[in-house]
Formats: sequence, structure tokens, C-alpha cells
Amino acid sequence: MKIHSPRSSSPQRSTEENRNPASQEGPRPDGHGSSGHKAEPQSALLKRRSFKLNAEISEGLRLNARLPSLGDRQAVPFSPRSLPTSTPSSTPSPSLTRTSSSYDSPTSNLASLLDPTTPVLRDGASDSWHALRSLGHERRRKGEIRSATSDVVLSPRLVKVISQNITRRDLREKLAALKPGSAEVGKGFTAVALERPRKGSSGASPGLRPLGAGASGTAYAVRLSENFVRDGKDFGRDFVFKAMLCTDPANPIPRHLYDAHADDAPGLAEAIENEKARIGKEYQMAASLEDTSQVMRVYGLVQIGDKFGILSEKIEGPTVHGVIGKAHRALESGAVSPGEYLTLARTMVADVLIGASRFADEGVVHQDISHNNVIYDENQKMFRLIDMGKGDEEGEPSGMGTPGYIDLRSVAGHKSDVYSAAQLLVHFLKSPDYHMGFIGLHGESSVEKFPFMEPLKALPSESKAEIVQFLNRMIKGNSEERASAEALLRDPFFGELPPRDHTHAIYGRLSRPAS
Repeated sequence: MKIHSPRSSSPQRSTEENRNPASQEGPRPDGHGSSGHKAEPQSALLKRRSFKLNAEISEGLRLNARLPSLGDRQAVPFSPRSLPTSTPSSTPSPSLTRTSSSYDSPTSNLASLLDPTTPVLRDGASDSWHALRSLGHERRRKGEIRSATSDVVLSPRLVKVISQNITRRDLREKLAALKPGSAEVGKGFTAVALERPRKGSSGASPGLRPLGAGASGTAYAVRLSENFVRDGKDFGRDFVFKAMLCTDPANPIPRHLYDAHADDAPGLAEAIENEKARIGKEYQMAASLEDTSQVMRVYGLVQIGDKFGILSEKIEGPTVHGVIGKAHRALESGAVSPGEYLTLARTMVADVLIGASRFADEGVVHQDISHNNVIYDENQKMFRLIDMGKGDEEGEPSGMGTPGYIDLRSVAGHKSDVYSAAQLLVHFLKSPDYHMGFIGLHGESSVEKFPFMEPLKALPSESKAEIVQFLNRMIKGNSEERASAEALLRDPFFGELPPRDHTHAIYGRLSRPAS
């Protein structure tokens, strides 16, 4: 929902965006985009749905609106009866084609929020699928979930846009409180207990197993003593706990917590509160995407003993770094063919770009897409983004991600995530001897210059050319000339992707080299 003039604040479309119109899958969850249908007049819609929101916006402007369970939901300006009958693997109907990726007028955005959502058609693991259509499914799914909740929830993007027209600080704070995860942040950290060791057992607690440490915290696999329940939903007992603050002086997180405040109790207390605020911010970034299949879900802010952090979904499977580690031997032994490995690469990039598109919908940036922050989920049979430790809202100062994936921009932006996704593909296909450096493969490449790993040099020349052409759309020196993640999902590099069962079988053979 936008209530400002698109002439004053709509972003400029890049050359790539002009060549590649936006998704055929309908507008984004915050109401961006055009359906190609004539919008119903706003006045007629207002007669059907009453609005009452007692809030003053800007000087003297009153918007009396009541939004019953709408929130910042998916806008779908057509009814289920008008949906095309094509299958997920068929060519999308022209009626779904969006004519522009620029933002709609206030009237069309407000109107689209009042229309009912449409049922979500999901691709099964045994079905071929299209990346662009899958993005549309994720958007509609998010819209249905938000429309079903009793609370009004607005994306960070929408809150930022509306706030530009508001001068009163109290109203800006009220708007900010409508962002995803704000309610949980307001409640603070919930104290939870780990499962106790069984009698007669020895060693470390079975409820806390270290997984790894990063710049923003330490991750543990945890099993709680009781099921974790939030808003009436039972999420079970097994999770990943990212500890981002530990107040134990003998093992502090961050490590420098006590260094500057050894004899300064007030300063130490302030530093601890700042760390808690940082945890809350990361939680809100992740909560904006928690219902997106390609992104790890977060469940709450918790305290376990003297550790504070985020309780998130436990995903069974290796990071992309681990997948690549298995691939070299499998390719050399013939357990996996070059074409099959390329299929795995295409699936990985498609999943990552769907996730990046959803980040852009919400107005947030991951800022650290890398081989360490993408996991292959063995149960869901898809690649999924994790760890929002570097994440922020668009337009904020950029954070420094993983060397080899870093886009040298001063502000956080969607095209930086696109750049990092390109480097992830380079990392997946490159020779082990090729070093990514600080910024990875930059500018423009060619089939002759691209550092393919030795077995992949046997790929058909057309396939290699297609890979390089696809990459070049993502790594242009001028970020404004790079394609968006959504536009990239229309690239011939993807086409019709094979069933996830087929891709999962390829993944399974990586660990079972041919005899």
C-alpha cells in the first residue's frame, strides 16, 4: 500500500528492467505492480468495505480506516474464477503479465488491498516447476497468511514509504510497531530451559550442541525441556539457537563486551541493552520473511541461562560449502555428470533468487548471501537462505559480508544481494584453484575467461555460454544496470526446472561416488 505519488519516489528502472518486464505472477505483497486489469474505483470498494483507522497522518490529514485482518497482505486484483487454468509447467497466461514494475498510484494500491486473495497452487516434489511461477506462489502464500492474522502487519518497505509523509514522531513510532516481529521484540526475551541429561549419562548436555560460530554469534542445536508455543502455535522442542549475547564474564558474547566496561557498571548495562536491541533488529529482519519457503524461519527471542538470542528452525542438511566439497570427487568419479551438476546449480540459484525477490518485496537486504549462508534442506529438497546477521532495510548503511561476495556499495540495496547470488554461482562452478579475492568475479566475463572446474569444461558450448551470459547480467559494475532477482528468474538459464525429487537424487549421489 502506497499513499504517495509515484512520480516523486518511485525508483528509476534499470536498463535490464526495461528489457525484462516484471513478474507475470501478480503484484508484490505490499501492493506493487500492475495486473493489467482495469482497477475498480476506490470509492466503490470503500462502499463494500468499511474503513476506520483513527490516526492523523501528516498535517491535518485524517484517514479513517479500519483494516480487519488485512495487514500488508498480498494484493491480487482478480478473483479465483478469473485465474488461468494452465498448469505450473505451462506458459503463463497473458492476462497475468505485468506491464510495469514501477509503483502503482495510491488509489490502485489501496484498492488492491481490499480485494480477496486467491488460492495458492504449490508445485509438488515430483512436478517440474518454473522459478518465476514459484515466486508468485510464495507471494500469494505470504498474502494469505497476513490476511488471516488478527493483527495489522506492514512490511518495512511500506512503513518507510508512509513514514516519509509523517513529521510527528509518535505516529512514526506507531507505524514502526506494525513491522513484522515488533510484538515479540516488545515482549522481550522468553526464558526457556534445555532438556536435562538422562540419569547415568555423562558429558555435555544433550540439549545444547555447538554448530558453529560467526561474526554475529554462535549457533547451537538445542532441544528444549518443553514445547515452544507462540500465539497458540506449538513449534515443538528441536531448534537452532543463535546466541548473540552472553553475560558470563568467563565466556562473553561479543568477546569485547567486558573489555571497555571492566569498572563501568552503567556503561556495561548500556552495552548489554544495545546488544539486545541488535538481536531484536535481526529478529525483525528475519521475521519479515519467516513464511517464505526459501528462507529459514525464526520463532522467537529467547534466553537460555546467561545466553540471549534467536530461536529458529532446525534445517537438516549441509551448507553450499559442504555440497561443493562433495561435488569434486563425485564429478571426477562419474557419480554425477556435468549436466546433472549444472541442474543442481540452476536449482540452487533459482531458490536463492526467489528468496532475494521476497527480501526486496519486504524492503530488506540480506547482505551476506554466500556458501556459508545457504543450506540444502534435505527434507524440503530445496536450498534455503539462513542467518540475517548482516541484514538491514534498504537504504541503510551497507554491512560487510563474506569476502569474495562483497559488492562495494555504501548503502544496502537489492542489487547487492543479486551480486552476491552471482558470486555463489561462480563459487559453485569454479575450479578449486581459482581464488575469489575480496569482491569475486566482477564486471563482465566470457566463456574463455570463466574459471570452470575441470569436469565442467565438458559441458556443451551452448550451456557454458548461457551460464556466462546469465552471470554478466548480475555482476555489471554499475549496480543500476544489473537485473533484479525477479527479472533474472525469467532468464533462459532456468526455463522449466526438473522435479525436486530428481534434483534430490542428484544431490544424494554426491555422497556416493561411483564404484
